[in-house]
Amino acid sequence: MISSELDEIIELSDRVLVMYKGKATFLSDTDKTTKSEIGLYMAGTIPPVTEHSDKAQPQRRRLMDKNLKGTETIRKNEPGAGEIFLQELSRKPAQEPVFEAMEFHPDPFLAIISGLFLGAVIIILSSSSVYAGFGQGLGEGFKAMWSVVSKAYSALFSGAFGSPSRMIEALRSGERIGRAFKPITQSLVETTPYLLSGLAVALGFRAGVFNIGGEGQIYIGAIIATFVGLNLHGLPQVLHVTIAMLAGMAGGALWGFVPAG
Repeated sequence: MISSELDEIIELSDRVLVMYKGKATFLSDTDKTTKSEIGLYMAGTIPPVTEHSDKAQPQRRRLMDKNLKGTETIRKNEPGAGEIFLQELSRKPAQEPVFEAMEFHPDPFLAIISGLFLGAVIIILSSSSVYAGFGQGLGEGFKAMWSVVSKAYSALFSGAFGSPSRMIEALRSGERIGRAFKPITQSLVETTPYLLSGLAVALGFRAGVFNIGGEGQIYIGAIIATFVGLNLHGLPQVLHVTIAMLAGMAGGALWGFVPAG
């Protein structure tokens, strides 16, 4: 049977085989493994293999040697998340040909194009000027469609990244530089927390920890950091910001610890 439901697999099957990125990474009898171990392999994380498990399950050993050579560490005691993080920092990347390493993944681009296309359809269907243009003729209707879509997306990208002409003029004249660059700086302010939360979730998965509460941790961390920043007085600016950031990090970590416990 093929399934991602671990309870169903363990109950109905005698053996379990885990596939990750098209390769078999784990093979074991269901009574000789646990749901947590299977889940780690499903997430692409390789738990340490002890000498006892090597002798008991040589088939798993051979699969891992064949498909994941150089990516595992054999230890008698399972390392913690901090140790795994340090191992990943010190591990040298595999030497791959340049063109093989530069793999093209079209999914993000297809998602962006699909979103822009659906947005254009909604803009056209909700614009009265488009209906008025088609009432005057087919050509006028298409001109109205292009006009409303181009204006909407021009405002969208200008509001997100700024106007290149205004940026160049501000740099040339030395006036209103902050105002000209505010759209892109504000976009960075809005996206940075999500980038950091994505990094935190990715690190958790790599360490074998399933963290699905990143958004709540952002909110709690922001609330605590704001509270500390507003209520501390008389500190140097650098120390003030540092303490507020550390308080936000501690608050987000504690909020993540609640469901984990």
